[in-house]
Amino acid sequence: MAAKKDFDNKNRFFSRYAGGYVTAPQYLVEQLCINMATQSNEPLADRFWTQPKWKKFFGEQIHTAYKILEEYDIKAALGALNDKRSKKTRSLRSSYYQKLVKIYQSKLDLVAAVPREITVPVKTTKGGRKPFYRNSVVEKLKRIDSGKKED
Repeated sequence: MAAKKDFDNKNRFFSRYAGGYVTAPQYLVEQLCINMATQSNEPLADRFWTQPKWKKFFGEQIHTAYKILEEYDIKAALGALNDKRSKKTRSLRSSYYQKLVKIYQSKLDLVAAVPREITVPVKTTKGGRKPFYRNSVVEKLKRIDSGKKED
């Protein structure tokens, strides 16, 4: 199990309903509530978690979100929640959602394991392209006057 994560400064997310920034677990539960409200075609008010309908649900899910984020990355949890296969997810405790989080976390681990060193090939060419000269009589006289060497 991973060490306890710090959700103070580095894991801040802008909330559409709080009027400011929230921690990662709060943002995860907010996204779940947005998905549920979208499924049932009902709007969410500002600070919806203070309303009686959402208060108990939000409180229950926030504890689960903390447990999920102790073990998995926020990118994996949000990716699994926003996946089209979990649009009807009604709880962060569902076994299907937990499987999706594991899948997304394994994808993130694979990406992190691959070294991302980009090498740019350097082209070494001698000189450049020869300038194009017209071979007219006037051009030859101009080159002779300027002191340039003739081909």
